[in-house]
Amino acid sequence: MTLLVNLPGCGFQLRTTPAWPASLQPVATDSIPQGRDFILLLRRTLSEQGVALNGQAAAQIVVVDEQHKRQIQSLDNQGRVSVYQLNYEVILKLNGADGELLIEAEPYRFQRSYAYDPARALGNQWQEQQMIKRMRQQAIERFMQRVALSDPAGAAK
Repeated sequence: MTLLVNLPGCGFQLRTTPAWPASLQPVATDSIPQGRDFILLLRRTLSEQGVALNGQAAAQIVVVDEQHKRQIQSLDNQGRVSVYQLNYEVILKLNGADGELLIEAEPYRFQRSYAYDPARALGNQWQEQQMIKRMRQQAIERFMQRVALSDPAGAAK
């Protein structure tokens, strides 16, 4: 119990999504068709932080591209897939209210590997979907950290 009480004193903090700058609110989102699931997760994350998503937008987050690919990483003795590698990439940029570029398009890339069991086809599919969802969340966290650190609208004022 004393360990939990002493954790804040030692500098330990749970990782949280960085706060979205007030100068960039409300925020709008725009995406290519395949970025729909990413945008839904992004809007939910922003909303949970209390970021205004409606009204005259001060900034617009644009999903330029989103892709995920599965590659064979290794085979077993019988030549069947035993491990897959997931490659995920999303490219995001931030525009100001007047359409000016605040943060250039930047790729966020992640890779994960997972063991494939042919006897658990549905389990493998669920596992892959969960990994993609987590990589999307990590991309959102990194993008929000980038925006929070630069606060391009606040620096311009």
